[in-house]
Amino acid sequence: RYAAAGPDLFDGLADAARSAATFNSQRGHLDAALIAAIGFAGTGSDILVRGGPYLQRGAQDLIPTSKLFDDYQGQLFCTIRNYHDVAPAFYATFGGDNGYSFDSTGTLSSIGVGNAYVYPDNLPRVNAKGGPEGKPGCWKPITKDLWPAPYLVMDTGLSIAPYNHVELGSPIFTDYVWGRQIGEPTINP
Repeated sequence: RYAAAGPDLFDGLADAARSAATFNSQRGHLDAALIAAIGFAGTGSDILVRGGPYLQRGAQDLIPTSKLFDDYQGQLFCTIRNYHDVAPAFYATFGGDNGYSFDSTGTLSSIGVGNAYVYPDNLPRVNAKGGPEGKPGCWKPITKDLWPAPYLVMDTGLSIAPYNHVELGSPIFTDYVWGRQIGEPTINP
């Protein structure tokens, strides 16, 4: 059994001897490379010692972002996976085919002044968890064969954001002229 491996073992020993001879003949270059590595390590250690607290602070600052990515990993995965279905409709709405026009009916809502955002009153309540039917996962592609229709289990509360649509009875122009009439005072004139 071991006789078949003998030639490979002797080839390995011959290669090791050849490598040792090469190291011996190139020892001047090897010494220069090792000395340069030691000098680089000395310089690098000084940089890391002085910058260590900043690196540690930077790592601590990334913890909330990492937790947020961990909390929303399912939603991010579904968004990226299903982007190819939504991208054409999104592109048609927010740019069309010419690349510079904005094709949206919501543009009229920016005429005049929008109702001000009041912190913290206008923060949404975000208690939605999971995916379809409260389970983790993504939506199946919506087709006529998808029955029963999926639903989301959410507890997001009623929106208390100011009404900022340009419609009959909208307070947007009244607020612009006379200031905020309903709710807390804001920075409106």
